[in-house]
Amino acid sequence: MRGNSVSLAALCASVFVVGTSEYLVAGMLPEVGADLQVPQGTAGQAVTAYALGVVIGGPR
Repeated sequence: MRGNSVSLAALCASVFVVGTSEYLVAGMLPEVGADLQVPQGTAGQAVTAYALGVVIGGPR
C-alpha cells in the first residue's frame, strides 16, 4: 500500500511542476522578449511551443 501512496505523490508533484512551468514563462514574457530583443507576442510562442511539446511527448 505504501508504494501506491509514493507513486501517487510523485504523479501529483509532476503534474504541478508541468502546469506551473507554463505559467512561469507566461508571467515573464516582457523580460523574455526584451532579453531576446523580440516583440512580446513572438516571445509568447515559447508558451505555445512548450504546450505542444507536452501534448506530443506526454504519456498516452
